[in-house]
Amino acid sequence: MAKQADYFDDIDDDDAPSPPAPEPAKPATEERNILASRIQTAARISSGTVRQVVQHRVDPEDCVVWDGNPRIQEALTADDSDVRELIDSIKAEGQKEPVVARRLPAGSDKKFEIIAGSRRFFAVSWLRANNYPDTKLILNIEDLNDEQAFRLTDSENRVRKDICFVERAIHYATALDKYYAGHQLNMAERMGMSTTALSRFIKAAKVPQEIWAAFPNIKDISLRQGYALAVKLDDPEVRKAAVKQAKRLSADPVLTAGLDAPKIAEVLLTGAQRPGNGPSPTPSNLYSAVSSARKPLIEVQKATKGGIVLRMHSNSGASLEEAIEKLTEALKHHHLFN
Repeated sequence: MAKQADYFDDIDDDDAPSPPAPEPAKPATEERNILASRIQTAARISSGTVRQVVQHRVDPEDCVVWDGNPRIQEALTADDSDVRELIDSIKAEGQKEPVVARRLPAGSDKKFEIIAGSRRFFAVSWLRANNYPDTKLILNIEDLNDEQAFRLTDSENRVRKDICFVERAIHYATALDKYYAGHQLNMAERMGMSTTALSRFIKAAKVPQEIWAAFPNIKDISLRQGYALAVKLDDPEVRKAAVKQAKRLSADPVLTAGLDAPKIAEVLLTGAQRPGNGPSPTPSNLYSAVSSARKPLIEVQKATKGGIVLRMHSNSGASLEEAIEKLTEALKHHHLFN
């Protein structure tokens, strides 16, 4: 046995597997680079260049929508097709995109203020009130001042089709005075928007709310139509006539049934030509008015020997009340009665 043991001792071990070589130590320069990178990241977070975003699942009752949010909250309803689609999506698959919020000061009635995502907030709140009480609102907490919050909501809403130009116009006009002291150039630069586009939004924001109420769905109104209305309404008398026309349309939905936004805008612009809402005057035709059905109702023409000739159309489609109102306006316009 000793000879056998000696035999195995003499076998060459060159073919035996070698133990794994130890990993080389990281160079000191590499370790210093990693440490420096971490220090720089912490510094950027501390300075505000990079924001830390913390995600939470909260009860929507602990939240309130920021008053600077551009969306008209009263217009949100589960009957709206876009909102209904969002509700169904969250019910089936959960909330995929968090809302953006910031913490409210201690002692406030609510804990969080919704900066962007009020439609998601509405959808979750609706689900909780309608047989899904365990649904939570997912939100990201960010530290933003009001001007930063404005730009964040604007950048998010520019790519959304469910927010209309009217909401954006009102949002911009409010922000112009509140955050930029009325300086459109400064505001446009901060937003990354052309001054021409911004000025059109600001101009359209001056259109009275009664005008927008004449449209069954303000989402259908384009910036071009709104801007055209705003330009016409610079004249105070024209504005007064257009608002009356708009009130008449909004009071009777039948008048706008089947009309798309461009056609309604055309009706309003027709009413905004001048007092009397008819075509612009000529040397012989001094004044004219159309009915809410957009048919000729009254014409006031210049008489050959002085005075005026008043003509009323029997097929105007106007009611007696509307005809009396238009006739009274025509008589007052020519100072025939006090």
